[in-house]
Amino acid sequence: CHQAFEALKAYLLQPPVLIPPQDDHPFYLYLSATDHAVGAMLVHRDSKHREQAVYYISRTLVDYETRYTHVEKLCLALSFMATKLRHYLLNHKTFVITNAEPIHYMYAKPHLNQRIALWLMLLADLDL
Repeated sequence: CHQAFEALKAYLLQPPVLIPPQDDHPFYLYLSATDHAVGAMLVHRDSKHREQAVYYISRTLVDYETRYTHVEKLCLALSFMATKLRHYLLNHKTFVITNAEPIHYMYAKPHLNQRIALWLMLLADLDL
């Protein structure tokens, strides 16, 4: 038990290392949304299928955004991250991983409001 604790402590003391993007691997974009913030982690998987972080990004929600539904917050997160990470995402296949399906939600809406239509336009030229 003590040995496991020491191993865990040593692991937690090492900062995560960001790696540069690799052209031959797709990206995986992990999205998260809470009541007050959205965030994402962009990763590559190496040849042994281990995930290695390329970029971390987050931002707090402004007052009116806190009233969005959870799926709308994920849509907001996806559009924000796609804007900020556009230079990474333009030339790579990217898999979006989250606890809901924001892309399907946006495309499945029969009547788009202005906000969702804008988000869809921001994502149009990406391979998500």
